Amino acid sequence: MQHVPVARRSLERRFRDVVGRSPLEEIRKAHTDRAKYLLAETDLSMSQVAEKSGFSNAAWLSKTFRALAGETPTLYRERFKTR
Repeated sequence: MQHVPVARRSLERRFRDVVGRSPLEEIRKAHTDRAKYLLAETDLSMSQVAEKSGFSNAAWLSKTFRALAGETPTLYRERFKTR
């Protein structure tokens, strides 16, 4: 396996300068965006949404989703079901 010829911290700083978030924040945002889509467009269970959007379990989905979206996955889904 080959490595990137840049120190990890340097790469993370460059990423943050370009994207405005750390790599981990970007990954969590991508997972949350996928969960938002699945919550709004499907009737999958929370465990299935978690699995299909990259979270290890429904509890971690709920915690991360609430931190980034400002509401629980269940409340988010309910807002879309009334439309």
